[in-house]
Amino acid sequence: MFRFSIRDVVWLTVVVALLVAWWSKQFELNFTLTTRQQLQAENERLRTAFRVTGHELKETNDGGFLVSRKPDDGSSEEN
Repeated sequence: MFRFSIRDVVWLTVVVALLVAWWSKQFELNFTLTTRQQLQAENERLRTAFRVTGHELKETNDGGFLVSRKPDDGSSEEN
């Protein structure tokens, strides 16, 4: 039978705690990176959709957005 001292158990606890903390941080970083990439892709998709429909999206100083219709260049004729 194995015999472990209290010191051995404390060292094992410290090593396991460090590994769990490292793994948790890595998981959080990977999740954050994936989420950021998904949000950037969605942002670009929405900006493209706004441009296609003739709208303009401008960021404001307070972090918000203004949506405006681009003025017609006069090439389309109305009856």
